[in-house]
Amino acid sequence: MPTAQLIPPAFTGDFYVQEFTDARIRARWAECRANSTCADPARAGAVAFTTAERRRTGTVDPQGRVDAQGQVDLRAILRPGFFARFGGPIAQAEPRAWTVEFTVPRTVMSGGT
Repeated sequence: MPTAQLIPPAFTGDFYVQEFTDARIRARWAECRANSTCADPARAGAVAFTTAERRRTGTVDPQGRVDAQGQVDLRAILRPGFFARFGGPIAQAEPRAWTVEFTVPRTVMSGGT
């Protein structure tokens, strides 16, 4: 299961494509945030995985340093912003490529199960 949300029985279409766009997620959160019955459990549930994400940035390259708790313009720190200065194959492929980001659970990274 890719998310903790199951496809509603009456849903038609591609649930994981239609319901997980940035715009749709932001709209659902704006609606939820206005209601503490919805927002409080969501915030409490998020603490477990967001706490681990608070880390120092820019340790490999100072160009990647950001305020992890602030607003971040990913275009400034991701491809091509980073790779364009090298003019190599990654920078040249940027117009034909997609950037996909994912997070690996900490247990996988540390060798646990």
